[in-house]
Amino acid sequence: ILYHWRVIRGSVAYGGGEKPYAHERAREALREHFERTGKRAAVTKTVDDLHRVQYALPKPEPKVSLILVAEDAADGTIRANEFLRRTNYSNLEIILVTTNSSYSGPVIDSIKTIVNSDVCGAEAFNLGAAQSDGDVLCFADIDLLPRSDDWLAELVSFAIQDGIGAVGAKVLSDNDTVSGGGLIMGLDGIAGVAHKRFTGNSPGNMVRNRLVGNYSAVSVLCMAVRRNLFNEFEGFDSGNLPNSFFDADLCLRLGEKGFRIVFTPYAELAQNSVEKRSNPTASEREYFHKRWHGIIAHDPFYNPNLSKKDPSFSIDI
Repeated sequence: ILYHWRVIRGSVAYGGGEKPYAHERAREALREHFERTGKRAAVTKTVDDLHRVQYALPKPEPKVSLILVAEDAADGTIRANEFLRRTNYSNLEIILVTTNSSYSGPVIDSIKTIVNSDVCGAEAFNLGAAQSDGDVLCFADIDLLPRSDDWLAELVSFAIQDGIGAVGAKVLSDNDTVSGGGLIMGLDGIAGVAHKRFTGNSPGNMVRNRLVGNYSAVSVLCMAVRRNLFNEFEGFDSGNLPNSFFDADLCLRLGEKGFRIVFTPYAELAQNSVEKRSNPTASEREYFHKRWHGIIAHDPFYNPNLSKKDPSFSIDI
């Protein structure tokens, strides 16, 4: 033990509610910081009297390309339309990459369908990005359903900030536990989802499951990135990582150049079906480990005293 602090009534060591004014003063300090730096942002109270920053979107809103991949065009169109119905973002196009053209229903202007039977995984997302023209690219699993209609505005508000490379949403499985979001390098040997199997409203480790924060990477289950950065970094590595780890790889390449990777729980989506998992091949695991062995061994956003055997944030003993 390196530090002791007496626990007495009236001290924040006893509880955060002992000096509630201190939290509001902290928020005021953040507001003054944004004012000095010319950022339009609201700072409000959130869980446990902690803080939430909401960046204002410019007018007009930057155009967003939501890129979805589906095996079946008919089912994919239905699900893409559900995204439209549950999203209040006005300047939006949907790029649907599908393996067949069986859809014969009404044409939806905001949905552009690309048929290519030879692509999947990273290559399919890259193809969708190449055929889009949004300022911000948002990659999402076709089986997701947004929990609130401002989910995309939340992602975009972070993605357009200078210094931020990619931003990820909180994704919940069909039993309301975390299945996608921040990624921890070295978890399960290579990379794993932070707070996986925690309930969606659980605070998690140091309330990180309920707060905006930085990770080394975020999941492509729902990830947004500026187009210019995606192009500059040549998109997902479909050559070495065609099916797995390509999301983490892009984030780590962005982080390598000084861009921050952000997780926001205020963009929350739920999986509409049982979680699909693409198992990495031996060559993918070998390449990813060789390329990123340093950060796999020492993730700067994960306490080295915590276990990497599971996502429970238990102490490694």
